[in-house]
Amino acid sequence: MSQDQPLHSSEITLANCAQEPIHIPGSIQPHGVLFVLDEKDFTIQQASNNTLQVLGREINDLLGQSLGVLLSNEHLQLLREEVANAELGKQNPFLRNINPLKLTVTHDGKEAGFNGVVYKTEAGLVLEIEMLTERGLSFTHFYDLSRKSLLALQNAEELEDLYEVAAREVQKLTGYDRVMIYKFDSEWNGDVVAEEKVGELESYLGLHFPATDIPAQARALYQVNWLRYIPDATYEPVPLVAQEPSDTAVDLSYSMLRSVSPIHLEYLANMGVQGTLTISLMKDNKLWGLIACHHRTPLKLPYQLRIASEYIGQILSLQLSLKQKSENKMLDLELRRVHSTLIENITRKKDYHESFSQLQKETLALTDATGAAICHEDTITLLGITPSQKAVADMCRWAMTHIDEQNSIFHTNHLQKEYPPAADYVDVAAGLLAVLVARPQRSYIFWFRREVIQEVRWGGEPGKFYTEEKEGALRLHPRKSFNTWKQRVEGTSLAWEKEHVDIAHELRNAIKDIFVFKAEEYRKQKDKLEKLNKKLNDEVRMRKRAQADLERSNAELERFAYVASHDLKEPLRAASNFSSLLKKRYADQLDERAQKYIRFIVDGTNRMQVLIDDILTFSRLERKGNHFEAVDVGRLLDEAKENLRAVIGKSQGTVTFGAMPRLVGDKGQLSQLFQNLIGNGLKYHREGVPPVLYISCQEQENAWQFCVSDNGIGIEKEFFDRIFVVFQRLHGSREYEGTGIGLAICQRVVEIHQGKIWVESEVNQGSAFYFTIDKNLNTNE
Repeated sequence: MSQDQPLHSSEITLANCAQEPIHIPGSIQPHGVLFVLDEKDFTIQQASNNTLQVLGREINDLLGQSLGVLLSNEHLQLLREEVANAELGKQNPFLRNINPLKLTVTHDGKEAGFNGVVYKTEAGLVLEIEMLTERGLSFTHFYDLSRKSLLALQNAEELEDLYEVAAREVQKLTGYDRVMIYKFDSEWNGDVVAEEKVGELESYLGLHFPATDIPAQARALYQVNWLRYIPDATYEPVPLVAQEPSDTAVDLSYSMLRSVSPIHLEYLANMGVQGTLTISLMKDNKLWGLIACHHRTPLKLPYQLRIASEYIGQILSLQLSLKQKSENKMLDLELRRVHSTLIENITRKKDYHESFSQLQKETLALTDATGAAICHEDTITLLGITPSQKAVADMCRWAMTHIDEQNSIFHTNHLQKEYPPAADYVDVAAGLLAVLVARPQRSYIFWFRREVIQEVRWGGEPGKFYTEEKEGALRLHPRKSFNTWKQRVEGTSLAWEKEHVDIAHELRNAIKDIFVFKAEEYRKQKDKLEKLNKKLNDEVRMRKRAQADLERSNAELERFAYVASHDLKEPLRAASNFSSLLKKRYADQLDERAQKYIRFIVDGTNRMQVLIDDILTFSRLERKGNHFEAVDVGRLLDEAKENLRAVIGKSQGTVTFGAMPRLVGDKGQLSQLFQNLIGNGLKYHREGVPPVLYISCQEQENAWQFCVSDNGIGIEKEFFDRIFVVFQRLHGSREYEGTGIGLAICQRVVEIHQGKIWVESEVNQGSAFYFTIDKNLNTNE
């Protein structure tokens, strides 16, 4: 819908805006170029009408030509191979193996670098290119930023902390003036739950925004494309030009360059925003919210920074789901405990009114209610804060016409809207959760929640989305003002959570047959009770699993680190090999400075290789499993000394050990453990003092306690715990080589062997690393 289209008052509905086909705008933003290619021969069928400005090539000189007029044969062949091997479709439209594709295009006699992204649509293969910017990230910088963000998200314990960390990390990474975590409610209104901004901006934290700000078709796009980027909201749209007319519009749902709705651009202008980046947050494969980044002036963000921001969004989405599932599991476990207590008591008694009266606290806790009423025939039992006996009796008569066997449960947090007489006692019963136990006996259970008066703070008045123009015509607009608009909400209670509704329905089903049907049903209900108790016992055993959900999320992230590190080895190896080859073949053609730069490249790639190897080692501890067998520790130490012979000789060190036992453990992991500790002792020695290491072992009741002591530089007490954290280094890489992963690997190996590890040390006096290995481990044989 055009923002200039006049509407009559009868035409203004939310559906008008919702019908705008924003996925096929027919134009793009001007910071890149888009080509639509024939998938078979890569002929350019359509192109954005800015090829002259960006590439220095007239569009008419490109339409109908092969993509080879722009790309080198090497890039063209790579693209052909990827398209031929990829299984492209709606579920996987991207050529993920080569995105982003690094391209060079000759412009005014000079080669310019571009990022290329390729994906498939019904109209053909789409290639989008953006010119590389000077603000791009090196791999090392990208990795460092991603790792720091990942660790920060891992350390967030509560959901609110998670929101704040994500907003802070994205703002730090991108430099936008404002970064908001925007959460949708059940009606798609938005709530700003976290914010990071520059100091002078007005805060939007805690404000609500109406669902009309992000209509349904926009939310649908956020589901399939997790990034939307607008470097300059004042841009002029660039139309797509086709070689021949086509009935198939180009679907730009997956496009990074897609031109956006003019209504949205006006919305941004009203907010005083010119540059934006929006990242989708998903929970259980559904849109949960957004990371919304705003800048008061145009802001170009390199592709790598956008992807790094999307990575933070993915990690946040994963953590959201896991934390919520953990909390829901704990709530469900508690509710089932209460449910079991109620059913057990009801089973022993004929009068279930008496059971609920005796267990009033549990009855209310089951649904987190402030009051309850048990109705059976002409008897009403009131618990907690409730309406009067007469009011509840009238409600029972109303319930008979609204709740039946097919729809045996009813709940609302705005009772007077459904049942107007409730307005007289809204202070004690603004919300109702009701279940029908048996219709012939007029048997119901009502739970009440008292009124909670809320003040909702909106970012501007929600209804202000049109303006009146000449002759009474109305034009659809986003809001002009985002000043806080307060709404007082009365007559409602807190909404009933799904867990409470479900457990109330289960309670209804559990007691239905006990007291309203024939006596033989008592036996069946007893069996059901036994099953419920068994289920409760099973749930109790699962408590530790529920509490370990976050640990499993960290394991998922460790597996991600393994895959990422594994995939990075090949390009890193190529960089190392080619730089070494360059140094070897052209050394006599390069001056001293150039040779120095090449040495820096070779040294850097070697250090990165060591880092990746350590990351892989750490990740494999979680992935490959354990092989416990009988291990001769003395022989293991001899092998470790042999492996470290060159290091021992270079440092003029001495490594000795006392009597060592035979034990059960993973031989490879224990070898890694001892070599890491001995290697550290050799590395961190005092200048001019040869390292002296001694390994001892003491037998305890249930474990072997080992000690690896040295006479090195020592460790300050404040760092005793920190040294076992991944990537934590107490010294710079120029002082001592290392990656900061070795001791983390040691700790994980000890944990796998049911032990613990700690250090005792004094600065310049040496260190003693103690660890235990459980004596009761079983072999895998």
